[in-house]
Amino acid sequence: QDVVGAQEGFGVGDSENRTDGLVITSRPISSRRDALAVSVTALSGEGPAVAGATGTGTAGDSTVAAGRAASIVADGNLLDRRMRLRGEYAVTRYDFDGSRGRDTDLNGTIDVNQAAEKDKAYAALVTWTPWTNKMVNNKPLAWNMGVENKRLGTFFKSPANPLGVADRELVRAFTGVNHAGFDAQLSLGRETDNVNDIALLPQTASLQTVMSLSFTPQSSQVPGPDGKTPPPPWYGQPTFNATMILLDQDVDKAGSTLSVGPLNETRNTSLTATFTYPTWSWSLSHTRGENTNFINTAVDTQNRMTQANANFRVGEKLTLGPTVQYNQIKESGAPTGITAKDTDTTTAGLNLGYVFTPKLNGNLGLNLNKVKTTDNSQHATTHDVTGSLNWNLSQAQGARPGVTVSLEGQVHDVEDRISTASTINNYQVFLKVSVSWLPVL
Repeated sequence: QDVVGAQEGFGVGDSENRTDGLVITSRPISSRRDALAVSVTALSGEGPAVAGATGTGTAGDSTVAAGRAASIVADGNLLDRRMRLRGEYAVTRYDFDGSRGRDTDLNGTIDVNQAAEKDKAYAALVTWTPWTNKMVNNKPLAWNMGVENKRLGTFFKSPANPLGVADRELVRAFTGVNHAGFDAQLSLGRETDNVNDIALLPQTASLQTVMSLSFTPQSSQVPGPDGKTPPPPWYGQPTFNATMILLDQDVDKAGSTLSVGPLNETRNTSLTATFTYPTWSWSLSHTRGENTNFINTAVDTQNRMTQANANFRVGEKLTLGPTVQYNQIKESGAPTGITAKDTDTTTAGLNLGYVFTPKLNGNLGLNLNKVKTTDNSQHATTHDVTGSLNWNLSQAQGARPGVTVSLEGQVHDVEDRISTASTINNYQVFLKVSVSWLPVL
């Protein structure tokens, strides 16, 4: 966990808030060190129970979770690096309420002490690149394909990644082609939950299709007689991208309150255009998404989001980055007891960076956010200002560590027209010292 202030030092002295581990990597084929790498990891740790996880407490509960994990990974390349094989196997033992249990009523007596949960996970990946620089119409063509299979048990949980998603099994196939500025990617996958097949729990399956197509016209500009390349056309160097994500979720096995049949359907499409010039660039994107719930437990939504941003370099020292975004969410088909609403959110921001000297630089960020709903549950305006001044005292080199001193500040202002209790104005100032070291072994 992050340590604020100097009382805890570097924070490693608290055994109930620390993860210790060891990673050993070997490359057994000395003649081709990139042909095969084998890594073994072992770790153990303790820390505050994560909110939302099974067995965690409420506000004021000092529950400490503990766990151990181990894994082995083999990653290799064959056939002139055209084929990649990667396999991983891992096991965890996680105690959600720690070795001492949990005081549920905060009276000083341990009320619950659950046994630790053991589980395992594995991942396998095969990729094949039949063509890397095959010439088609005097232009190289690259083609790759692959399959992967991942399984994380229902109770798989590592203390090094307590927020990681478990209880998933995925089978996916993918392919990609790149030629003459065109890049096309296609992925088809099926993911299921309740992988331990717990009798009382339902099992859902999600079919996901991801399609992406981008195009960057190859520049035809050639240097003139003076050796200089002429400036780009008025529209700069463009790049266009279109992405579509289709997700269909069904209930395969009934359980709890779910019956076999369709559950959710999601459709998401995004279009992006970027234009680059020698000293600046700008882009425009639009995303449209729809989500339909078939069992009437949640509202159906339609989402529209448009965003524009730019980056400028003024001279050799100043950079500017303005951005603006508008997002609209429309709800419909609300279940009993829930009122459908529309939400409009407008965001505008500006980032500035300035290099005073080779060792002194500063950053400033300004952000405005406005959100309003048709049912008057939200109507607020938020202003955020962040800034930093960074002084690089020394650059890391050899045995000499690098040291940077930073003065950072944040201002957060919220004007809530619905609830005056949510109207706040606060600020923070930090003086930080960062030490980096790149020893030459």
